[in-house]
Amino acid sequence: MPGQKVIALTGTIGSGKSTAARYVNRQFPVIDCDKVNAELLEKGHEGYDALCASGLVSLDKNGNIDKAKMAETIFTDPDKKKRVEALLHPMIFRKVDEWIRKQNARAVFVEMPILFEIGADRYFRTIWCVVCDPDTAVDRLMKYRAFSKEDALRRIASQWSAEKKEKQSTLVIDNSGTEAQLEQKIKQLMERL
Repeated sequence: MPGQKVIALTGTIGSGKSTAARYVNRQFPVIDCDKVNAELLEKGHEGYDALCASGLVSLDKNGNIDKAKMAETIFTDPDKKKRVEALLHPMIFRKVDEWIRKQNARAVFVEMPILFEIGADRYFRTIWCVVCDPDTAVDRLMKYRAFSKEDALRRIASQWSAEKKEKQSTLVIDNSGTEAQLEQKIKQLMERL
């Protein structure tokens, strides 16, 4: 759509990006790159085929990619992480581009957790970044994703810091408060679009 705004929605792990995306999606289309990635990893999809052919993943007894082992590999072996990303990211970008072209809205949002870490920020003029204080992030990861404190801290350490992401973003949304406060902030931002 001519004049369409394509806005990246990113942030630190545990910051509430997905909750923010859910509120944004009440008015504008949102694509979740984590979901696109998950679909690519399903049996019969191109990401699955490419990763199996590369030998970078283990399969479970049903022939599905063992995502727990894959996550462990990605967070402990930087070389394998780069190789997995080199296979999957072009596929994800292509799917996102196809999705954007099909949208008939004045603004669309691309939820991409590791936007800066993979250099995808260069594709967006507008970047909204959701952040929260580190203790809140750890608490949320432990409560909502059942991470151990050690796993939560390791995941946080594997991504850019909030400060670094904030400097590269067009707009920063502090979500250290309640979900109701976040909802109100998003509502106000939607009114300005």
